[in-house]
Amino acid sequence: MTELLADLWPARRPLPARIAIVHDYLVQYGGAERVVEALHGVFPDAPVFTTMYEPDALPPSFRELDVRTSFLQGLPGLRRRFKLGLPLYPAAIRSLDLSGFDVVISSSSGWAHAAVADQDAAHIVYCHTPARWLYRTESYLPREQMLASPLLPALRRWDRRSAGRPTEYVANSAAVRERIFRQYRRAARVVHPPVETSRFRILEPGDFYLCAARLTAYKRIDLAIEACKLLGARLVVAGDGPARPDLERLAAGTAEFVGRVTDEEMAELLGSCRALIVPAEEDFCITAVEAMAAGRPVVGFARGGLLETVSLHRTGTFFATQVPEAIVAAISHLEQLELAPEAIRAHALRFDISRFQAEMLDVVEQQLGRPADKQGERAREWSRQGVGDDARVATG
Repeated sequence: MTELLADLWPARRPLPARIAIVHDYLVQYGGAERVVEALHGVFPDAPVFTTMYEPDALPPSFRELDVRTSFLQGLPGLRRRFKLGLPLYPAAIRSLDLSGFDVVISSSSGWAHAAVADQDAAHIVYCHTPARWLYRTESYLPREQMLASPLLPALRRWDRRSAGRPTEYVANSAAVRERIFRQYRRAARVVHPPVETSRFRILEPGDFYLCAARLTAYKRIDLAIEACKLLGARLVVAGDGPARPDLERLAAGTAEFVGRVTDEEMAELLGSCRALIVPAEEDFCITAVEAMAAGRPVVGFARGGLLETVSLHRTGTFFATQVPEAIVAAISHLEQLELAPEAIRAHALRFDISRFQAEMLDVVEQQLGRPADKQGERAREWSRQGVGDDARVATG
């Protein structure tokens, strides 16, 4: 599918506009960084502006991008302890030189939306969420709250002022669209994030449940550990982060921690697990869609973006309260269902990267005031219908 899209894709043609991509920081690899990759796939000539860039923390493909950084890049040690730079990020993002660009696309979950575009330029913000560390501080560890709390009132005022300047907001889910309006009083359209569904295939399910996330307090992996203890079920935890030592102590040998894994290893884990457990409220959760693309169901917390991606009793089950017993009940209910892996995968294909790229191209062209040409319409038709037999099943 990827090869066929590369031949057909309209964004490979030159657009009559200079386009720049802005991202908070490139110091770790997750869903937000995959969005940057997908945007660059649509606009391959666009430079990527960011506060800091740590090449070793990202896939080799990022080395092919024209990455331009702020003055923070030269501060020793900050790229690996990036939370210490909190007071400096507003100045760093505003220092990026975006003069001469007709369209600026900011991928923001923190401060990229505050980048300064030319007055006559279109500034489009693809918002993963309004800054969690400003508006949802309860999700952070106590020591992180202590670090940020003296700065929060001033930073919130700065953040809301900055949010009033961009031309358009695009949310990655309806849940995030509501947060954007609540915090910024800005309307937003929804474009779901890109998922490379072609990387996944249906495998024979194994005997384990899976959690796959950055190991931080707000991901609530502790709930999955406790639930699998109660069930006597095997749990595999993929990912790394500051909460890992505490989680390993809690598990006491009852869960297997495999750390960071490659894309290929993740595809194998998702395809062979009994189900993916998502214990936290997620903005969207690309991993959940990836699990479904591998034909595996999701057991998730019934809030946030999962309500838009997981179909109850067709591709997974939900639990309404964040307690281990609720997860146990949801898993037990799931095991009684007869779910078809092929139908689960077909459901996931509607979130394929081709749809994201076509919709973001539409957003940019609307801001430019330039209607789509015939080649653009052809690519949109492919994105609606899907490419290949799998996608036709999903949309038929």
